[in-house]
Amino acid sequence: FTGIRLLEEPVGAALAWLATWPDHLPDHIVICDVGGGTTDFALVHRRTDRFEPDSQVLPAGFPSGGNDLDEEVLAAIRGQENAKVGEKQRARYLYEIRKAKERLGIGSDEPFSLGGNGDLNVPTELLHDCCEAFSSDIEEQVSRYLDRCRSEAGIEQPAILLVGGSSKIVG
Repeated sequence: FTGIRLLEEPVGAALAWLATWPDHLPDHIVICDVGGGTTDFALVHRRTDRFEPDSQVLPAGFPSGGNDLDEEVLAAIRGQENAKVGEKQRARYLYEIRKAKERLGIGSDEPFSLGGNGDLNVPTELLHDCCEAFSSDIEEQVSRYLDRCRSEAGIEQPAILLVGGSSKIVG
């Protein structure tokens, strides 16, 4: 390597966008990083060929991510009539829920079952409902962060870049 530069995650995400679409990038970007355990927001400014974190609007976030959504789906499944989900199956079921969530994110609307042998059929509507509630929570938090961008930095409509492993969740 000829040059090594340590970057904050939001700056790295914005630089990746700049490298992909150099002519279609605004000056102000809110990075919304939806990960497995947290959702984080940061405002960055474009400075010709680089980005800098905003010093007026500090990064924010909340402790909820894709893993929490998986737990919510499992809790909803456990709440169904005749749904027996023991702690022994929990890890395997969470993995299968994650895979079903990913299939839903690419447009597959097929019902799924947990346990591999159709042990527990899960209606797609249940997964949709949980994803919608999760997305609504993120939307509310993004809205609050955008309010801060307006009030603290006078930035009315920054672009929003959605990144992170859980960013493909439907909604």
